[in-house]
Amino acid sequence: MKRVVCKKFSFPPNSESLEVVNSDNNNFTLPPLKENHIRIKIKYGALNFADILSVGGLYQEKSNPPFIPGNEIAGIIIDINNISDNKQINYKIGDEVILLAEKNGWQSYLDLPIDFKGIIKVPKGLDLKSASGLMVAYSTSHVALSHERHGNLKEGQTVLVLGASGGVGLAACQIAKAMNCKVIACASTDEKCKICKDYGQVDYTINYKKNENWFKEVLEYTKGKGCDVIYDPVGGNFTLQSLKCIKWGGRLLIIGFASSKEIPKIPTNLLLVKNVNVSGVYWGSYMKYEPNVIVESMKCLFKWCLLGKVKPFVSKVYKIEDIHQAMKDMLERKTIGRVLLAFDDENEERISKM
Repeated sequence: MKRVVCKKFSFPPNSESLEVVNSDNNNFTLPPLKENHIRIKIKYGALNFADILSVGGLYQEKSNPPFIPGNEIAGIIIDINNISDNKQINYKIGDEVILLAEKNGWQSYLDLPIDFKGIIKVPKGLDLKSASGLMVAYSTSHVALSHERHGNLKEGQTVLVLGASGGVGLAACQIAKAMNCKVIACASTDEKCKICKDYGQVDYTINYKKNENWFKEVLEYTKGKGCDVIYDPVGGNFTLQSLKCIKWGGRLLIIGFASSKEIPKIPTNLLLVKNVNVSGVYWGSYMKYEPNVIVESMKCLFKWCLLGKVKPFVSKVYKIEDIHQAMKDMLERKTIGRVLLAFDDENEERISKM
């Protein structure tokens, strides 16, 4: 039985603040499963930037230490205790599932109510490892780009993706292409730009470390028109520069602030002059207020995966014991695409073939 415990806040996290507890399997016995609950054996946890902020005490929703972090997880149903005739369930023992846990995600076993809304069964034809990185990053990007409240993206429009080689960024590139749009990908190295070309199938890439006035390159590529939608998980000065290459009537999607602890202050006069719509996309809140949006998003993503329109790129799988290194690599921008944490000893680090 393994579990990750945040003992105290620290940013960046370290071995004193974040511990992997490994109980002796010979002396560990799972407790009886509660009535109307299911038990899931966790195979993978997906690492998101928000998880690092959470254990650092910097995320908008805080848990008080000690706590078990992580909420995007994947595993196999190993037990079901359904005694109520009034509760219809769509699961059976052996089903592979992905889920967004409200808390205590990163542990070997997780018990949840049968009617918990955050559990989604993985369809046949899609392997669990690929599906493990699909829920938060890909559904965030899908909801952000397609929902009428946010990007309301239409075929043929142009999308600028900042931080395009990261988890949500690469997902946004793939999804925008699946929606038959033109995609400009911005990343910080030539290697990352190549990843966007190879795995995101983007139309054009920009290394913004080589050109501090990169927005001019966007305007040149779009022949002065600018972009219909800007997908921004980066924040900081990148947000402000992106407004210089947004189209009249364009939509700026605020996904996160990976580049800085400082929240950018957007000059509202630019929004006024260009009739720009700024939309915050806090995907996690949909599970609370409009869970059906996520359900429908996942249905679409599963369909696209099976058709080959979307291919989740898992760049690296770390053993759960190496979580500190995984977080360090993500903070240092060494990770590309999705990063997974494996709870089974037989899993090794590897580059995805997808």
